Amino acid sequence: MKKIAWLPENLDNNRSFYGLKKATALAGAENISEKDLYKNPRKVDYLVLNFYEDIQKKFGFHLIAYVGRWIRLHYFKFCGIKVIWMVNNKVPHDDNKAWAIRMMRTLIKSSDKIIILCTDTLSVLKNLVKKESVWRDKIIYLPHPNYIGAYKKTDLPVQSDGEAFKLLFFGSIRPYKNVDVLIRAFKRVQNNNIELTIAGGCKSESYRQYIQKLASESNIKLMLQYIDDDEIMSLISENSMLVFPYDNETTLNSGSIILACSAGKTFIAPKIGTVKDFPDDSLFYWYEYKSESEHEDKLVESIKKSYADYIEDCKSLENKGKALYAYMHTMHSTEKLAEIWKQALDL
Repeated sequence: MKKIAWLPENLDNNRSFYGLKKATALAGAENISEKDLYKNPRKVDYLVLNFYEDIQKKFGFHLIAYVGRWIRLHYFKFCGIKVIWMVNNKVPHDDNKAWAIRMMRTLIKSSDKIIILCTDTLSVLKNLVKKESVWRDKIIYLPHPNYIGAYKKTDLPVQSDGEAFKLLFFGSIRPYKNVDVLIRAFKRVQNNNIELTIAGGCKSESYRQYIQKLASESNIKLMLQYIDDDEIMSLISENSMLVFPYDNETTLNSGSIILACSAGKTFIAPKIGTVKDFPDDSLFYWYEYKSESEHEDKLVESIKKSYADYIEDCKSLENKGKALYAYMHTMHSTEKLAEIWKQALDL
């Protein structure tokens, strides 16, 4: 039985990570602990690196952290471990872009396999390393695991005529998620029958105050705190649809969009990598933008369009959500991922 280790071993509050591990186990591999990886590295067949390119300062310097990760990467390869790098974003969302790009180029050249969660990742790799022969044969296309069964099940409420149209944004409140752009767009819509809830914790107190001030005197409900796992599905089910106004400069994949679809909900979002891979773009509301002002305009249009569809037929959004759920159930299942792991790693 092939042994697979993961770095990091766990990702806080990231249930997709456990879905990936579950799929490798179903494929016939043994997931081992980080402790066992360091204890007996020569007995490990594969090592999956997640967010390895996210270089944070160590002792006040990015260089120290970069060198440490470079040495560790090549030590594992020296021990005979086949390294698998999972590409999550175009670049990390923090202020370490230059160091991240340097590590991403190292990972492209040094990894034995490269996991892409969406096909748009290929253009990211090409921008980093022009010579496609360096990485083309390393690619494993692995759809983002769904969240069906990962959270406490909540029955979806039945929409009826006359109910308020409820939009939800959930997730950590950080600048790259453009919550401020969403608030400005929502206020421009000026429709008392549309409600917006913004739920999630703010890492920055100054950004929290900025969001609170921006959302004042509007039909916006703020829940600026960590949302417990048991509350997530209830929160999603209470709303008509989701909205994710992400930054398209750094964002490639979105677990939140996958979660929304796994809960049977449609959504509004820019056409990032995750969104582009859906086969039927009539099941959600997508847009493209090149500037912040255009982003705001596109959000206004999308909110108005989805509301008009809801008013015309209150079941329309529900039907889109059901179709997205069916797609998640089939194409993003643990069984589907296990088949891909088994073939790609010869398990």
